[in-house]
Amino acid sequence: MSPEDDRFEHHEPVKPEMSGILTVELFQERCGDLGMTPSDFAGLWKAAKVHSSNLPYHNWEHTLDVLSRAMDFADECEDNNTPVNRKVLFGAALFHDAFFEEDPSRRGFDSKESHSAAIFSYQAEFYGFSQEEIELGKQAIMSTKLGSRPETIEDKILVRSDIDNIGGDYNESFLPNTQKAYNEAIRRPDEAISDGFKQGTAILLSKYLTNNLSLGDFDKSYDHWQAQSFNNLLKLLETTEDFHVPPKLAELLGQDISGDNPSLN
Repeated sequence: MSPEDDRFEHHEPVKPEMSGILTVELFQERCGDLGMTPSDFAGLWKAAKVHSSNLPYHNWEHTLDVLSRAMDFADECEDNNTPVNRKVLFGAALFHDAFFEEDPSRRGFDSKESHSAAIFSYQAEFYGFSQEEIELGKQAIMSTKLGSRPETIEDKILVRSDIDNIGGDYNESFLPNTQKAYNEAIRRPDEAISDGFKQGTAILLSKYLTNNLSLGDFDKSYDHWQAQSFNNLLKLLETTEDFHVPPKLAELLGQDISGDNPSLN
């Protein structure tokens, strides 16, 4: 056990509850062959649910959305002869936002991602993960940290799945999730999204888009998703009282502020 995992030695591994087995079994079928026993699958599932947060956006529903999308991408990769370690991806997706609402510095971590990765590491040890699989899972979780560079196919799938709604339908997916993120930030769901939050969100999300998150030459949807993502960010900015593309956003996306921008048109 690594030094960072020692901080969890007083926590017992979470035990699965039979009341949730039906849902677990259904999702286990969706995830495919992970090389895990039903007991280990259910145990890690329960552990992740216990460690999930009850926030407007970063919650168990978001975790399952990310996991489901990750398995969609894994299917696509394997259909195109690109192997994916589904077990690593499964564990990393389940724990990528573990204890998100807690201040990681209270337990000596420098980021929410390193805190979540340590929780995954401690729990996965009890549910059939090898040390190599644990390290790969921790790496994938850390790849979701702003400024990180996803390296493995599992890293790319997790990051892409985590931010997938950026490139979704503006009114049906992107805007509602942005509102949830705002409600989470201010903990006042009766408020509308403020202009300052919109600009900050556009700049932050664009940083993730500077990474190449294409899964390979077969990934025909990537260019469309990236263009839709940028269009969504521009549309969000257009709803501000003083619409302009912040210089930092233009710089990050490699665009001339007054020049051509990626577009679906």
